[in-house]
Amino acid sequence: MTQASLPQDVQLRLYAYYKHATFDKTKFTVMDNSDLRNAFKTNAWIQISHLTQDEAKQQYIELIHSLIK
Repeated sequence: MTQASLPQDVQLRLYAYYKHATFDKTKFTVMDNSDLRNAFKTNAWIQISHLTQDEAKQQYIELIHSLIK
């Protein structure tokens, strides 16, 4: 499986779960979203901001397992 073989919505969900699970939120700053790609990435991350880091890790793992099947 390659990144290019995944639909963009799945790529964004994986990015958001990974970022949320591994990033120190105390250092979060809003990026300049003039770049459309970064705007989509930031939006995906904000959409899961209600999750804990452990929940984001679990969602990431579950999504990877569903893709492998």
